[in-house]
Amino acid sequence: MPLEMPTTIARYQVRELLGSGAFGAVYRAFDPQLERDVALKVLRPELTASTLAVERFLREAKAAARLRHPHIVPVHDAGRAGDVHYIASAFIRGRTLASAVRPGGVDPRQAAVWTMQLASALGYAQQQGVLHRDVKPANAMLDESGALQLMDFGLAAWTQDESTRLTQEGTVMGTPAYMSPEQADGDTANVGPASDVYSAGVVLYQLLTGRLPFEAPRTAGLVYQIVHTAPPPPSARRPGLDPALETICLKAIAKRPAERFATGEEMAAALRSWLAGVPAEKSSAEWEKETSADLSPRSDAMTASLAAGPTTDGRSPRHGIPPLSWFGLAGAAAILILGAAYLLLRLRPSPTAAAPARPAEPPRAAAPFDAEEAKRLQQAWADSLGLPVERAVDLGGGVQLNLRLIPPGSFTMGSPEGENGRFPNEGPQHPVEITRPFYLGLTPVTKGQFAAFAQEDGYQTEAEKRGEVGTWRKPTELFIPFVQVDDDPVVCVNWNDAMQFCRWLSKKGGAACGLPTEAEWEYACRAGTTTAYFFGADVKQLGDYQWFHGNNTATHPLLVGRKRPNVWGLYDMGGNVCQLCADYYGDYKEGLCRDPRGADSGDGYVLRSGSWANDAPYCRSAFRDHTDADSRWGHLGFRVAVRIAARASQ
Repeated sequence: MPLEMPTTIARYQVRELLGSGAFGAVYRAFDPQLERDVALKVLRPELTASTLAVERFLREAKAAARLRHPHIVPVHDAGRAGDVHYIASAFIRGRTLASAVRPGGVDPRQAAVWTMQLASALGYAQQQGVLHRDVKPANAMLDESGALQLMDFGLAAWTQDESTRLTQEGTVMGTPAYMSPEQADGDTANVGPASDVYSAGVVLYQLLTGRLPFEAPRTAGLVYQIVHTAPPPPSARRPGLDPALETICLKAIAKRPAERFATGEEMAAALRSWLAGVPAEKSSAEWEKETSADLSPRSDAMTASLAAGPTTDGRSPRHGIPPLSWFGLAGAAAILILGAAYLLLRLRPSPTAAAPARPAEPPRAAAPFDAEEAKRLQQAWADSLGLPVERAVDLGGGVQLNLRLIPPGSFTMGSPEGENGRFPNEGPQHPVEITRPFYLGLTPVTKGQFAAFAQEDGYQTEAEKRGEVGTWRKPTELFIPFVQVDDDPVVCVNWNDAMQFCRWLSKKGGAACGLPTEAEWEYACRAGTTTAYFFGADVKQLGDYQWFHGNNTATHPLLVGRKRPNVWGLYDMGGNVCQLCADYYGDYKEGLCRDPRGADSGDGYVLRSGSWANDAPYCRSAFRDHTDADSRWGHLGFRVAVRIAARASQ
C-alpha cells in the first residue's frame, strides 16, 4: 500500500514524492532551518516495529552521517516524528546509475570511471568502519556533472539484516542479484568489506555488458547461481573488452572473499591503474568534467596534447622558454609513447594478479620537501608526460604567459586552530588529494597580457561599457594609488572578466584554460609546507617573498616576479594581488577529499592570497575570502590553470 504523502515531517516541509519502494518513500523536502532542499527517506511502519530495530537504525544512520566523501551523498539528519522514522540526506539533482545502464553496455572507460568512484566511496566508508551491504545502481546517483554519488548508507546496512529476516519468512526485500555469495547464503559472519567489493564488481559487470552476471526467473535459482556457479566472463557477452579490465571485474566477483580485492580502495586503485594505461579514445562528459572542471569547451585533441613547438630560433622572445604550440612534435611523441604502452598492455598475457601493473609513474608530492626535491619531482613528471616543466603561451606582439607544471600529491587544507592570524572560515582542516598534474601561471596575469586579450578580442568589461570610474585600463586613486605598467598584475577586473580571458586563452593556445580550484591554489601555494606561510612560520621573512601592506607604499609599483618564489617556482602566491578561484565559496567538508570543487552553489566565488593592501595574516597559505562575480578592486587579480588530460593520473 503506498504511503500517504504528508505535508510536514519534523521540521521538514514536504514538497513532492520522488519515489517509493519496499523500505518506504523518498520525498523532496525543504529544511527551513538551514534553507535547503533535502531528500527525506521515510521508513514503512513494519520496518520499525521493534525497539531493537529502531535503535539499530538510528545507530547506523548516525554512523553514515559522519561520512564525508566526494562520492557519498551526505546524511544530514535522522530521527523520529511521532510514528515516522526518517533520514534526511543531501538532495542531488540528476538521475540514478540504473538509468545509465544500456543494452550491450556503456563505454568501458566510462564504466571504469563510475565504478572507480563507487569503489573509492566504499573504501572510504570501510576505513570509517561502515559497510553499505546493498550496493546497486539504484542506490547511486549521477549528479548534474555526471559524477557518481553513493547513497543509502545506514539505511541500506540496516534494511539488509531485515531483508535476511523477511526472506526467511518468505518475503524478499531489495534486489538479491547484487548480493555477495556469503550474503546470499546467509553467512553473516563472513560479511565484510569484500562483500561490498563483490557488489561493486556486479555493477561494473552490468555497466560493461548491459546484463547481470547471474539471471534467473526465481529468487531461489538466482541465489543458487550466486553461491555455486561461475559467471560467464564479460567478454563472452561483449567481445573485444580489454583483458585487464575484465580481470579486475572477475576478481571483484570471485566466490571466496579472500580472492577478491580486500577493500573498496584496492579495487579503486586497480581501476585507476587501468585508466592510466588506456588512452581516452572516447571521452565522456563526466570524465571531461573531472579532468577540466570549469574550463571552456574543447576537443579531445586539445586535451590529449600540450606539446611545444619552437619559434624561429627555438627560444621564447623574452624568457628563453619554448613557446606554447599545443600541437607540436613533443605532443605527437607523447601520444605515440602512450599508444605504444597501450598496445603492450593489450598484447601481453592477461594478468592473474590482483590488478594489472600500473605504468611507471613518478612519486607524488609529500610534505615537506625542499626546492631541489621539488625540481626533481617536477622534472620526473614532465619526463613521464613528455611535456616541459615550464611553458609559454604566445599572446602576440611579443607578449607571453608562462606556466609551471605542478605534480599531483596530497596536503592538509586549511589552518590549525592555534595558527596566529587564523580566520574561522579556514577550518576544519582536512586531507586533500590532487590526483592529476596541472600547469599554473608562473605569476598572476599581468596588465600587458590582459591588454593583448582585450585588443585582439575587442573585449570591454562591463565597467568600461558603463563608463565607471577606475577600470583595468586606468585605475584611479579610488582603486589603486599609483600608475600601473604592463608588467604589473592586472587589477580592477572581476570574476566574469577573468573567465572571459581564460576562454580566449583556451582558443589562443588550443587547450582548456581556466581559474584554479581553491584546493589546487592552496596545494600549489603550500608547495609541501604545513606552516602558516609557504616559506615557514617566521613572519619577519614575509618581505622577502611577498608585496604586502608592510613593505609596499603608494609610490612602490606592483611588479610581478620581483620577490622570491616558492619551491614550485611560483611567484606572488601569497601577496601582491588577491587571486580569484573557480569555486563557489562555502564551508569546508570534513574527511578526505579528492580534487574538491567547493560548494555546489553560492552567492560568490573564492578569493585566495593577500595583496599589497593587506597585512601579514592575509598572506598566509590558508587565508580565504570571497567576492561576487561583478566586484572589481585595485587589489584583485587572478592567475590561470591548465589541467592535463594526456594521462589520467590517480
